[in-house]
Amino acid sequence: MKSSLSLKTLSIPALLLLLVGCSSKPPMHYHALGNKVFGFNRSEAYLGYSGDIKPIEEVGVVTLDYSLYLQKINGVPAERYRRLIDKGPTYLRRVQIHLPAGKHALKFDFKKSEDSYRYTSIKGLNRIINIKPNTVTHISSVHDRKRWSMVLSDGKEGLELIKQDFEKLLKQAGEESI
Repeated sequence: MKSSLSLKTLSIPALLLLLVGCSSKPPMHYHALGNKVFGFNRSEAYLGYSGDIKPIEEVGVVTLDYSLYLQKINGVPAERYRRLIDKGPTYLRRVQIHLPAGKHALKFDFKKSEDSYRYTSIKGLNRIINIKPNTVTHISSVHDRKRWSMVLSDGKEGLELIKQDFEKLLKQAGEESI
């Protein structure tokens, strides 16, 4: 009986350490945040085109990890593009950028807190991406406390969640579903 009580007593702190350890690693894909971690997240979508809203199958989608902040699309400040947003904590951001087919120049800033340090880019990074319809490209940040860069990967695995978030954003904005 005493040993099982000790095991239970030890298992609670071990479980807490496991949860804290898992939550400190940054998500590597759009879907890594799951369905609203602890009930909170913030979805954002930038529409990098003008005119009517296009179905995801007709555009390419770029997703970002939470430490990247979009500054420009093809030299135009991101705030000039249509942006749909679901307010929530910025730490749990899920960001989509919808772009028509072709090459696009994107500029990003980097902000991250880790190990009681706060990292903020002094100079943004540019990335040229070739977009194809019905594809998802995920951009993750990589840093070593002195420099930062970005890594591109296939984000198609998160496509269903991207569609769900986009439909929700459209509904909240009073836009027609597509």
